[in-house]
Amino acid sequence: MSTVSSAAFTAATALAAIGYLAALVNFRLARKSREALAEAQARAEALEDKLFESHENEERYRALVEGLGDVIVRRNARGLITFANRDYAALAGEPAEALVGLKTGLMVLEQGPTTLRPDGARSHDQRLMTARGERWIAWTDFPLREGDGPAQVQSIGRDITARKEQEAALQTARQAAEDASAAKSRFLATVSHEMRTPLNGILGMAGLLSDTRLTGEQASYRDAIETSGRALLTLIEDLLDLSKVEAGRLDIAKSPLDLAALIEETVELLAPRAQSKGLEIAAAADPELPAEILGDGDRIRQILVNLIGNAVKFTDRGGILVTVTRVAPDRFAIAVEDTGIGVAQDALGRIFDEFEQADSTDARRHAGTGLGLAISRRIVQAMGGEIMVASEEGHGSTFTVLLPLIPLAPARPHIPVPAAEIAATSPMLKQALSLQLGQDEAAHRREPPPALIADHALGAEALRRLAEAERPGPRIVLVAPADRPAIPHLRSLGYDHYLIKPVRTQSLRDVLGGRFAVPQTQAEMQEAAAAAAQPFRILIAEDNPINAMLIHAMLVKLGHQPTLARDGSSAVRMAIGRPDALFPFDFVLMDLQMPGMGGIAAARAIRAAEGPGRRMPIVALTANARAEVEEDCFKAGMDAVLVKPLEKHELVAALAIYGRPSEIRRESVAKAS
Repeated sequence: MSTVSSAAFTAATALAAIGYLAALVNFRLARKSREALAEAQARAEALEDKLFESHENEERYRALVEGLGDVIVRRNARGLITFANRDYAALAGEPAEALVGLKTGLMVLEQGPTTLRPDGARSHDQRLMTARGERWIAWTDFPLREGDGPAQVQSIGRDITARKEQEAALQTARQAAEDASAAKSRFLATVSHEMRTPLNGILGMAGLLSDTRLTGEQASYRDAIETSGRALLTLIEDLLDLSKVEAGRLDIAKSPLDLAALIEETVELLAPRAQSKGLEIAAAADPELPAEILGDGDRIRQILVNLIGNAVKFTDRGGILVTVTRVAPDRFAIAVEDTGIGVAQDALGRIFDEFEQADSTDARRHAGTGLGLAISRRIVQAMGGEIMVASEEGHGSTFTVLLPLIPLAPARPHIPVPAAEIAATSPMLKQALSLQLGQDEAAHRREPPPALIADHALGAEALRRLAEAERPGPRIVLVAPADRPAIPHLRSLGYDHYLIKPVRTQSLRDVLGGRFAVPQTQAEMQEAAAAAAQPFRILIAEDNPINAMLIHAMLVKLGHQPTLARDGSSAVRMAIGRPDALFPFDFVLMDLQMPGMGGIAAARAIRAAEGPGRRMPIVALTANARAEVEEDCFKAGMDAVLVKPLEKHELVAALAIYGRPSEIRRESVAKAS
């Protein structure tokens, strides 16, 4: 083949190869383009799916937000609304879109307190004026931050108008109930006063009848009058106490007090009631008891009166023992033990309920409202303590009160006293005396103890034999108040001292230790009795003629010289007397409610007119047992308050404590000047 032909062939071959390659490249490029296009189309379809899903989620979220019923609004850092849901728009009365970009807010009528939360949110309530009227909204504000931009605040609110209206209605109802309770308490106090006044006459006159000659039939009628009157008095006092509890006026005060002395004083107060039934009653305190504690003495006394009164009511034989012990550094136990009828096991769970008694049958033997224990439990609970009962039917009961009280002083140091032989028929009296002396081992000594403590209830023969035994220590006889006439005879038997039951711990220890100034001879005893019996000149300010006659008769029988004033003004004129007369009267008994000038004003007038060294004892007489009345009496300068019906022993105690013969006081004033 020629050279030309070869070159041509080569060129043609090359061109064919280039064409092939170009076709191959075009084919491959076309295929890649189709693949790229398909991939792009797939990506576009995926993005479209995601966009649709996003729109769908947004609609679902919006529907969820709108369906929650909450009010939602979002504001930027400048306070402009960036989002508001349908419920907020409805409150604003504008379309949601129209609110975006505005600083419009709802008018705030009342702003509640704001609470900050650890996560930075805050909660608060607002009363707003809205297009739907006044509404209460409870807001929670959350800070929102997106990227590096300024934070926004999203507020989510819930309409609580219905709840607020219910709370307001409840408060109105509560206030109405409190007003009704207060009105009931005022009514009960008024009725109590009006009932106590005639009761004072009924019970007082029944007491005076006891001092006259009565036939057996007349005596039974007198007893019926007194029993019925005291039942009515108990009912009045229980209802008054219950009304105070229900009215929420059960305030617990805290002041320093001597718990041991309070126990003994309360037992002394109730002793006449127990002794009139032939019951022994005694009190004993733990020697390690603090000398002073912080507590509410009036409330503790009220608990004791209820518990001891119950024990006396349900005990016909034996006695009552009241003890107080320290069971922990700041916890004290007061126990009231009796030998009465006891409580059935099925009744123990309900005796602290209102209007309940252990015997709830129609044929129950003991009258009463069944409020005493319920009121006591309320008081104990208010003091942070608890009350319990242990009892067996037919074998007595023990009520124990545990109280948290703050000690203020250590126990008093007890000076050792001689050991004493305790001779008594009552196991409770023996136990009380042993606790008071801390000498439980005295009964087990081989040799007779140097001192003797004998109960008058042992009888004359037993007392004589005991007194005849040789012993170096004192011989002490214990007598009930009604047994005082026997004291000279007991002295003749060889007894050195006597103590009146219930016996106080300190008095007993003082006599045993030789530190008690008790008359040592019968002549000295008679001289002391005569000095104590000096008559007082007593002014009675009382407008009720029956009560005036009653008090006058009681004082005359006690050997005093009463004078009557019918109103406060007369009492002031008579009490002040002549300017040169230091004490025209030794004592004033002042009724509070009298025509013209009442007792409070009269007491103030007397105190204002008294000069240096002139202070006449003034004791209030009132049928109103409220604490605020007693406080008003003390502010007016009175020395004590006696509540009607007036008990004879309370009058005697008041005269003994606050009254002194004018001659003695004149001498004291002269020495002081």
